[in-house]
Amino acid sequence: MEHRYEMRKPIELSVEIAAFGRWFGRYRTHDVSYSGMFIECHLLPVYTNNVVKLTVFHGASRFEMRAVVIHRSNRGIGVMRLDYDEDYARFVMDELGLGGPYIVDELPVAALGGV
Repeated sequence: MEHRYEMRKPIELSVEIAAFGRWFGRYRTHDVSYSGMFIECHLLPVYTNNVVKLTVFHGASRFEMRAVVIHRSNRGIGVMRLDYDEDYARFVMDELGLGGPYIVDELPVAALGGV
């Protein structure tokens, strides 16, 4: 079932993933929306509802955020970001041309598992 409210764009960004006190590596995004992204990362040991720490790179810019894994497949993971970061929101809206119709309050991380 589709839960996404924003437009997705097939944009490749470099992103590092960490979870459970462990760094997994640097990967590429496949689709990016205002509230999340799909990251091509084959068979990482993270599962639906796990919280991951992301560092997204675009040129000289670097954005750090927490996200919850919404979907997992053999190709990678779909994540929804938990943290609101004004600089990242501006980057997504302005530079990528993806509008954000609303700001979602942070979800209770304790209920989803820690980073």
